[in-house]
Amino acid sequence: VPLGRLLEHAEAANPYSIDGPYPVFFTRAARRRAESLSRKGGEVNPPIETGGLLIGPLCVCPDTGEMFAVITDVLEAADSEATAHSLIYSGATWARIQAILRARQANPATRHHRILGQCHGHCFLPFDGSAVCEDCPLRAECTRSTATLSTADRTWARAVFNGEPWGVSQIFGLDARSNPVEAFYGQRGGSLVRRGYYVIEDFEEALHDQKGA
Repeated sequence: VPLGRLLEHAEAANPYSIDGPYPVFFTRAARRRAESLSRKGGEVNPPIETGGLLIGPLCVCPDTGEMFAVITDVLEAADSEATAHSLIYSGATWARIQAILRARQANPATRHHRILGQCHGHCFLPFDGSAVCEDCPLRAECTRSTATLSTADRTWARAVFNGEPWGVSQIFGLDARSNPVEAFYGQRGGSLVRRGYYVIEDFEEALHDQKGA
């Protein structure tokens, strides 16, 4: 897939820098589903963590040889064991996900789809909901946020994506003002670091545009 043409259809969607070892794209529908599933746990009382796995193809640009990822769907982590501060994939969770992936990989249209990363929500306020800082009225944006990878999240990502440098992580949380915030992480130098990504309307349409050019 020619990367340059795909970038022509893309917009930078994350307020963080796009800086990363390779580009990552979401279709708009996949980005919307990632947030919906991740914030789903905030709708129950008490809140729990919910999320899923980011799915799509790895691509290579024929012009530059550069690798990039396109996230086209999100598989919900159903049947998981969830609390307010943890999301544990059960055997039933993995069995369901593997069955869906096998079915998609048997379909010529989606045979290149694989797990590219994970997303989940931290549907709680930072510092256990304590009052905002004294400088809050003076700041345009709140700097206190639960949209960050915990130590447990990093350990999970290292275990699941061991030897897979494309593995990304996306966290949807809240700032101290209860505003929704997001953080996106990619691997660089053996560590997960904050980075940005791009959004495209539809991957198949972009492919058709390139083939017809």
